[in-house]
Amino acid sequence: MRLLDGGVWQGGALVCRWRRCLAAFELGHLEGFRRGTTICQAQPVGEASSVLSDEVFDDTAAVLAYQNVDASVTRSAPDLWNAEVVLSMQKQWLDSAVDTEDKNTWIETTRKMLKAMLHTGGEINVSAYDTAWVARVPSLSGVHEPEFPQALQWVKENQFEDGSWGDRECFLLYDRITHTLGCILALKTWDTGSDSVQRGIDFIRKHLDSVLEEENAHMPIGFELVFPSMVGEAKEMGLDLPYDSPLMKVICHEMEKKLQRIPVELLHRHTTTMLHSLEGFQSLVDWNRILRFQQEDGSILCSPASTAVVLMHTGDKKCHDYLSSLLENFENSVPTIHPIDTYHHLWVVDTLERLGIAHHFDEEVSETLEFIYRHWSDAKGIGWTKNGDLQDIDDTSMAFRLLRLHGFQVSSEAFRQFEKDGKFYCFAWQTRQGVSDMLTLYRASQVAFPNEVLVKQGGAFALKFLQGKLAENKGYADKWCLKKNLPGEVAYAIRNPRHQSLPLLEVRSYIDNYGTDDAWIGKTLYRLPVVNNRMYLDLAKADYNQRQLLFQDEIQQILGWYRATGLVSLSFVRHRPVEVFFAIAANMFEAEFSAVRLYWTKCALLTMIVDDLFDNHASMTDLHVFLDAVKRWDPELVRDLPEEVRVCYTALFDEVNNVCRMASALQGENMSTYIRQMWVRLVESFLTEAEWTTQRKIPPFDECKEVGIISSAVEPTVMTAAFACGMPVNSFILSQLDSRGEAMRLISYSSRLLNDIATYKYEKQSGKPNTISCYLNEHQGVGEKEAVAALTTEIEKMREQINLELARQPVPAPCKRVLLSMYRAFNYFYNSGRDTVSANTEVQHDVQKALFEPVA
Repeated sequence: MRLLDGGVWQGGALVCRWRRCLAAFELGHLEGFRRGTTICQAQPVGEASSVLSDEVFDDTAAVLAYQNVDASVTRSAPDLWNAEVVLSMQKQWLDSAVDTEDKNTWIETTRKMLKAMLHTGGEINVSAYDTAWVARVPSLSGVHEPEFPQALQWVKENQFEDGSWGDRECFLLYDRITHTLGCILALKTWDTGSDSVQRGIDFIRKHLDSVLEEENAHMPIGFELVFPSMVGEAKEMGLDLPYDSPLMKVICHEMEKKLQRIPVELLHRHTTTMLHSLEGFQSLVDWNRILRFQQEDGSILCSPASTAVVLMHTGDKKCHDYLSSLLENFENSVPTIHPIDTYHHLWVVDTLERLGIAHHFDEEVSETLEFIYRHWSDAKGIGWTKNGDLQDIDDTSMAFRLLRLHGFQVSSEAFRQFEKDGKFYCFAWQTRQGVSDMLTLYRASQVAFPNEVLVKQGGAFALKFLQGKLAENKGYADKWCLKKNLPGEVAYAIRNPRHQSLPLLEVRSYIDNYGTDDAWIGKTLYRLPVVNNRMYLDLAKADYNQRQLLFQDEIQQILGWYRATGLVSLSFVRHRPVEVFFAIAANMFEAEFSAVRLYWTKCALLTMIVDDLFDNHASMTDLHVFLDAVKRWDPELVRDLPEEVRVCYTALFDEVNNVCRMASALQGENMSTYIRQMWVRLVESFLTEAEWTTQRKIPPFDECKEVGIISSAVEPTVMTAAFACGMPVNSFILSQLDSRGEAMRLISYSSRLLNDIATYKYEKQSGKPNTISCYLNEHQGVGEKEAVAALTTEIEKMREQINLELARQPVPAPCKRVLLSMYRAFNYFYNSGRDTVSANTEVQHDVQKALFEPVA
């Protein structure tokens, strides 16, 4: 498949970053870019089995040749990606490319929006309810007229046809009733708009009792405080409302409960969420004392309504300046909360990352997270604004996760104030949780380090809460937002914890679940147009579909190589080129990592094939010769071995030579010995395991562990792909990245255990010892289930240590991603004790979605 218009990414963005490094190859060692593609691929000239000629890259020929594989493969399900399947999927989507000019426009528009965002308090729509409270402020000069007549005029002009005020796109009665009653009171306060008042009353009378039929979780923040208060004012004003409505009784009861739980005296001593709803209990407030909670910008907890009420009672100039500024910036109206900078910016970054488009905005994301970190507190976490002193678990969890994943040092102690008696709440003094904040906490818990007990407890609590909501079919019932498919987000997160979630599949899931017009629940509904908008989704879909065109071109290169080397004809191996490519493509999907994907796939396939050779096919004599040939790096030594063994060795020999040239050009020194020694160690470990099997020997657990760490084959694949990232590294960084580093060792051991648990029954039948059988041999009386449980616990403990090691590892970020990609791939393929590498039907759906099926 050719990329449309000479490559859908213009300006050379698709060309690998390390192109200039590859140019340093000796003359004659590079074959140029294949006509019609911009994929950078190093190919040594003069070695027939490695050269990918134009004939080899003929798409149809390569795939049809790949089909001719003996199906009698040990541990193998039938190959699902035969010629007809690959070609039909590939050619079905030739028209899925998006106009490049449109895509570039979306990127530039978004970039400008993100840069401007850092100089604002957050983009948010306006609130009729809060504007009505501003309109009620009397003139500070003592004249009977509004201090802010422009706000009153806005209320007059923005009533809906049905008599209500509120969010035009989302009809939530809780919200409409709040807005409408607030606006009625504002108009009645100044004896104006009598027709609008009556239409508003008619709306309330018609719908009031239906409010109780709505989901209780969607009740706006502070509704139980502000609604009874407004009803009382309406009664004093003589408005004809159904004061004996069942809703009135229920809400008044809720107000009493809240005031008992949070005594008003506490309100005057501590920053609580009640400051956000001061208009709901004005008779109980000491207004002079309340001013001690005024923020730098003059607001009371960023609430225009609360600030307006304080201004009414105190005449405070800073309150006045805050409201005047909002009216100017929001065209004579005000939002329900402002500023919301930290909250707003965090969710923008999270959205970009989950949609898979953050890589277009690396600079803007970095600047945003620097801003967040400046306002982060290890002791308290963070709230929705840099100026506030009220932190919450939602913003703290999101900031904790994003900052930690981007290399900032943050402490899990920030979660302490949100825990009480083993339960976790968004704010102190709250009594119930929301789905979205618990989801954010659950996601944050997955970047925990060892001994961070508090955040782990939070994650366990959140998981149980979320599972309960899904079981009750209440995943949608969130107190903080109305999202397109919140249950879908929750279900994906539970099924795919971070260590086994492949990022591209997460992107695909989020594209399906992302709402371009989601509403958020505060004191009223509100919208965040820089968090939820159509342009992000269009860009995400364009990126996703264009990636698939690139992936399919890369798959053809892999299949061409697989054919040219003769590996396609081997009868004893698991033929999994597409699945192995999928493992890295679903982790490092950006165009700039094309070389990483190609080198990774070839290397990983070779480790699988040599492993199968040592497990299933060759004699011990042949295996010793094979190892000797690897040690001496001499293809002549295998000349007399069976053809299939020679094919394996030649493919390995040629590709490792190719890797050596690539790495040497990058590093500026000969890396051949370094790279070959990794393969020597790997093949030695395969031979040791083959000898154990032949001798029916069960080695000591520690010996099996050490050999298994090497035979997991993590190091050769990771280091090859790390060099392909195109970033030269010094000897110290190299020692931190390879098997001398703790991260590599932990990931290799974890991968070995995952593999052994999944393949234990098969290997037991074949007489091959692994860590399970060795553990059982050293722990007499322990059953298989207990052994698996013990080693599973070991895997779980390593998970947090791997988080720590990757966080503090002084290596380039792309190289860390290669390590993390290997870790995630093993967890994905061997999750829950299943070997989905060998039985590939279980990943067919995911492979199809990631590589072949575009988003509509």
